[in-house]
Amino acid sequence: FTGIAAPIIFRCMSGRTGFQQQNDQKDYYTILGVSRTASPEEVKKAYFKLAKQFHPDVNKAPDANEKFAGINRAYEVLSDEKQRKTYDVGKDPEEEQQMSQEWNIKEESTRTTHFKDFTGEEFEFKDFEDIFEMMGEAFSTKRRDARKGTPKVRDVKMNLTLDFMEAVRGTKKKITYEKNIRCAKCKGSGVKQGTAYIRCVECKGKGVKLFKKGNTIYSDVCENCHGLGKTSKAQCDACKGAGENKSYASCEINIPKGVETGTEIKEPKPGEGYFFIHIVVEDHKLFKRQGNDVHSNLLLTISQAVLGTTLEIPTVYGKKKITISPTNFSSSLYKIPNYGIQDLHSSVNKKGDHLVHLSVKIPSFLNHKQREAFKAYAELEDKLPEEGVDQLN
Repeated sequence: FTGIAAPIIFRCMSGRTGFQQQNDQKDYYTILGVSRTASPEEVKKAYFKLAKQFHPDVNKAPDANEKFAGINRAYEVLSDEKQRKTYDVGKDPEEEQQMSQEWNIKEESTRTTHFKDFTGEEFEFKDFEDIFEMMGEAFSTKRRDARKGTPKVRDVKMNLTLDFMEAVRGTKKKITYEKNIRCAKCKGSGVKQGTAYIRCVECKGKGVKLFKKGNTIYSDVCENCHGLGKTSKAQCDACKGAGENKSYASCEINIPKGVETGTEIKEPKPGEGYFFIHIVVEDHKLFKRQGNDVHSNLLLTISQAVLGTTLEIPTVYGKKKITISPTNFSSSLYKIPNYGIQDLHSSVNKKGDHLVHLSVKIPSFLNHKQREAFKAYAELEDKLPEEGVDQLN
């Protein structure tokens, strides 16, 4: 176990509404692979075999959960004498009995563990280890790791600030993060060396504890003894009994092209776990982003606007030569296709556009020659018709 609880006992509520025996493709006997005359021992043996085969922590097939639920439901009914009799005569056991939906867990001094289901009949394991042995290596390995004091898997969440061009072009960033490492002095036990151990009072020496969520029983590493099953009054002075010490590590991560403020990146963390990185992108003095389009402003002189011009402008991919004609200026917008930002989710390198917003600089001061030139032009330019003037007002 590494901090993630694993289900070890079986759901007792199947979510059925009404009795569906007549409509099921397979009845409970077929599901367990036993005959209708099978003894309770044969039913139990078949169930244990199938539960081990289809438990979701062991079987990763897409339909494992569904099959596991069906196996549990079949065993719930056929392992109970009253429910089985009700089922055999074509009635719904859930409607025929008043079922308690709570599980009660108790432990006796003999270390026999009982699980009382909603029918009132106890389902017994002679020792807590029986559960892990039944479920196989998937659980026993995790438990051994816990007893060795292996630190819990911890994901790391962080904010990462990028400048505008890093977000556009993609980059590699070195990040430093806090991590917990097993205490070298106590080897993860949290106990001062040379002191006597006592059995953990929280888990009764098992190293793991059971807890119930809904109708499912889960297990997790005992936090009191860190999975060792034993504790000591004298804590390790290096880790203060935690079994772990804080440290810092660095690594390099890849930032894809096209991220923006709010983008969440999930990257594998060295060792175990993941980085969950929230991106924040700084503003740029020349460019603004809207979706995958880049916007910028371009100020023209009166003569450039009237006569047209060719010039170089900055883009996110370097300098770009463009030609502005009087026709272009009439719309006050010039588009450079595919010079925007690459779509983060596109597999074909799709990009937005660069949109240049055009405006004209009106001089606040004219020298003598400029003023005379404008007067000469004013005498030559076409006069607007009166209706045109009216339309502008």
